[in-house]
Amino acid sequence: EIGGKVMEAAATTWHPTPVILELGGKDPFIVCEDYGVDDDLVQVAVKGVFISMGQNCAGPERFFIYESIYDDFVARCAKIVNQLEQGNPLGPSCTVDCGAMVMGDRSKAMMQRLVDDAVKKG
Repeated sequence: EIGGKVMEAAATTWHPTPVILELGGKDPFIVCEDYGVDDDLVQVAVKGVFISMGQNCAGPERFFIYESIYDDFVARCAKIVNQLEQGNPLGPSCTVDCGAMVMGDRSKAMMQRLVDDAVKKG
């Protein structure tokens, strides 16, 4: 709805304004079993998720992994993710991999609901 309003407003000015809309495409990351799982693949997957802390329109949001390689993929990703250091990127540590989330109470509550739902579903 908002995208349509932005596009309409841009089109109805006295001189149409060029507009590019990023409308959240759910960016799938697909790993086929004939490729397998290697360190390069896992690095790309983890970096894609955590680069810009998810504020990147091209970062993967959904993963489709063949069942035969799923456990290996998840284990390798978890190993890297568990080593990431979260903190204040402006603080004394220069080894911070991802900054803290900064958002209002409403957004924090929504994020907590998403985490709770994911944990509940395994």
